[in-house]
Amino acid sequence: MGLEVTPMKYNRVISIAVLFLLLGTTIPAFAQKDDEKKGGGGGKPQAAQHEQQPQHAQKAQPQRAEKAQTQRAEKAQPQRAEKAQTQRAEKAQTQRAEKAQPQRAEKAQTQRAEKAQTQRAEKVQTQRAEKAQTQRAEKAQTQRAERAQPQRAERAQQAQRQAQPSRRQQTQSVASNGGGGQYGGISNANYSAHFGQGHSFHMGRPQMIGGYNRFQYGGYSFGYNQAWPAGWGYNDNFYVAYMDGNYCMYDLMFPGMYISLNLFGDGNYGNHYGRISDVSYRSHFGHDHWFHMGRPEMIGGYNRFHYGGYWFGFNQGWPVGWDYNDDCYVEYNDGAYYMYNRRHPGMHITLRMFS
Repeated sequence: MGLEVTPMKYNRVISIAVLFLLLGTTIPAFAQKDDEKKGGGGGKPQAAQHEQQPQHAQKAQPQRAEKAQTQRAEKAQPQRAEKAQTQRAEKAQTQRAEKAQPQRAEKAQTQRAEKAQTQRAEKVQTQRAEKAQTQRAEKAQTQRAERAQPQRAERAQQAQRQAQPSRRQQTQSVASNGGGGQYGGISNANYSAHFGQGHSFHMGRPQMIGGYNRFQYGGYSFGYNQAWPAGWGYNDNFYVAYMDGNYCMYDLMFPGMYISLNLFGDGNYGNHYGRISDVSYRSHFGHDHWFHMGRPEMIGGYNRFHYGGYWFGFNQGWPVGWDYNDDCYVEYNDGAYYMYNRRHPGMHITLRMFS
């Protein structure tokens, strides 16, 4: 009885233990299933939650990275936009500068050209003004000289008349000297017969020879190289007078005015060299007798110098290249005296002889 009871108790205990084991495994399963139905799996066992936690972490990590990347992208986007805008602005500014540079260069060139043109116009205008001013000054000076010329001539004539001896005194002087040549290259007898205020003549139209307007009167050849006075006529009544070593021609219609004359020809007592004797000419004049003139002296509108016992003068310009200490010589040709320079052959100065 006892042996039968023990195995039965053992089996009962095992059966109860198996039942509890089954209940322990099935109850949680039903509970998890019920939780899934109610809360979407919120009632899973703790072990399942622990297993799913790494999966959630792995899944959240890319999301965070993506979110951070999105945030960085959003943050960087304004910077890139600002940078791009700055670059576009710089590029546009560079393009405008490049486009404006030719325009500025062209504008500057135009301004320089206009300025140069204005300066040239001002310079031309200034030159014209200066030229006009010079012309006006020269014209005024010429007018003053023309107005003053008759006055000077009249004063000179008055002085000459005061210094000139009367005709009677001249006649007495001629008679007393007996042909002593008191009138330069004209003998006293010839002068008394043909010259002076009491002997008038019609000159006629002169002939240009050797730079002088020449005419014949009283057996002598005269010439002048100054301007013909205004109002004078070639057929007016003229007379020739000798004053202070010079011959002067006067017009009876215009008292106070005169022309200075130079005596040409062989009228000096049969000499062949004008007023220079043959002996004196062969001794001091001609190509073989040169001298140093030196600086001349301005007297009566003539540059005068003394040589060979005679006074000579000239009123033309001094030739370029000539020097006052060059080797010069005087020759008599065709009724006139000329000075030559041995360093400049072919050039000469017309001379006038003074007593």
